[in-house]
Amino acid sequence: MRQAIYGVITFVALGAAFYAGTYFPHASPTVSAAPEPKSEQTILPADAEIKRLQLDQLCAQSAETYAKENALTGIADQSELQHFYNSRLGKCLVMVSSFTKAGPAADSYAYTYISLNDAARGTDYGDFHGQVGPRGGPVRETVSLCSMFPDGRTLKSCATKDEWRAYVDSMMHD
Repeated sequence: MRQAIYGVITFVALGAAFYAGTYFPHASPTVSAAPEPKSEQTILPADAEIKRLQLDQLCAQSAETYAKENALTGIADQSELQHFYNSRLGKCLVMVSSFTKAGPAADSYAYTYISLNDAARGTDYGDFHGQVGPRGGPVRETVSLCSMFPDGRTLKSCATKDEWRAYVDSMMHD
């Protein structure tokens, strides 16, 4: 279909130049040859979107498998699993967040554990551990561990939950 349309456009353009040269002899027709279609395969936006959806689906399956194999869900009062295929890194990232509620004692704390990993290889990209409490006193949130590994190897520490969130946003979005 593209070749047929391409041929019609080329024919019309050359016909217009012939027409202009015949009826307007003093006009110098300026016809440039139409560019040849590229021989290499180009990815159309729809093709790129289909590939992206396929990678996302595979990533979701890998994330579920990773969570099951590493017993990361069901170990806390509430667990949440998120996945994202990071095309910049070419990696399927899985983020597991676990929350435990504060106990009935006045001095008990609620805990948050968040890990960011490569679902296929298990490479650690970061960990966050925080606590909120105590239940019976002035409530404050403290960070007990905040580590980031942007390249999967080099440690970069963070001190606040906001720093952690900014890091995760940069990893979980292209």
